[in-house]
Amino acid sequence: HVVTLEEEWGDQLASNKQLDAAINHYIEAGVLTKAIDAALNSRQWAKAVQLVEDTLTDGDVARPYYRRIARHYQEAKSYQEAERFFVKAGEPEQAVEMYTRANRWDEAHAVAVTYMSESEVGMLYISQAQRMEAAGKLKQAEKLYLKVKEPDLAIKCTRRRGSTTT
Repeated sequence: HVVTLEEEWGDQLASNKQLDAAINHYIEAGVLTKAIDAALNSRQWAKAVQLVEDTLTDGDVARPYYRRIARHYQEAKSYQEAERFFVKAGEPEQAVEMYTRANRWDEAHAVAVTYMSESEVGMLYISQAQRMEAAGKLKQAEKLYLKVKEPDLAIKCTRRRGSTTT
């Protein structure tokens, strides 16, 4: 009966926007997903990380939480933390994309070759390079083409870059 009361009290606190106070009541009630949601919604990232890592053993249940935590760290420009949680979420390509947008090519490449197959890396880099070309970021596109051993595409890009500067 106490467990039910703890959850109801947590629900009451959450409905009154007292999410930080609701967390412990949800933990006592054993409704860990509600505790994690309350921690995330109250922006208590360290608490959310602790709860997810310590209590969720099912990867499918943890995956959306890891993704949300990764996005937070990405926005905060804590790229290594973001990478860690993108990988835990099973989305290393998101970490590669994050590093690419931040012009951190070495980190992007390290993640890609560590967690993705060679063909996945190639497809990802080519699609990112094409987006960069379309956005006029030709030098960055060239670098990506060269990383995946596509010199012909890099040469095309170089020629295009040369024609836009003349």
